[in-house]
Amino acid sequence: AGMGTGTLSEAEHRKAVALVRSVTSLAADFGISIVAAGIETIEAARELAELGVQYGQGYAFSPPLPKKAFRDWLALFDRLQLRPVVHETRHVA
Repeated sequence: AGMGTGTLSEAEHRKAVALVRSVTSLAADFGISIVAAGIETIEAARELAELGVQYGQGYAFSPPLPKKAFRDWLALFDRLQLRPVVHETRHVA
């Protein structure tokens, strides 16, 4: 269950919003960017952005793609003159 999916009760949604606000405030104090994972709807992406989440990933934007399909997906943004933010993911052991 997540924000914007319609699966949270009103009380759960209020708690989720409070949690996101707290985390984004703490991250801002430390100069850290926030990445929301698993965003499934554009509505959720908008709500998270309004709450201060700078980056997101999930099926609302695209399913996981093989390298060639990802390059084609980026090329589409170029043709539309849009700029997705793409960051290399590094796993820390």
